[in-house]
Amino acid sequence: MQQILFIQKLLPLRERSYNDRQGQPQVFTSQGFVLTDGVNTFYAETTGNYAKAVLGLKLTEGQLVSVQLTFRSSSWQTQQGETRYENAVTISNIAPFGLRVTEGSES
Repeated sequence: MQQILFIQKLLPLRERSYNDRQGQPQVFTSQGFVLTDGVNTFYAETTGNYAKAVLGLKLTEGQLVSVQLTFRSSSWQTQQGETRYENAVTISNIAPFGLRVTEGSES
């Protein structure tokens, strides 16, 4: 789904080390965004090499962006027998939308 949204909050790039199923060391990279259309506000993230590439866009809080999103829902049972739910929103493409206004520039 492609949407035009504002970046409400931009979180720093995070890298976390882990071992994969074969026991090999890996690094999980992600960058979080709080996005809004003025009515709905939600958290979404970029992951992997794309998260690193997005840094080059020099996105800022308050900026209008064109975003392609993937939504995923999952559920599981806890050890106590309760059903838990999770919603995840992943950014597969993000780009500045419109002209970037910088301090000191005149229209």
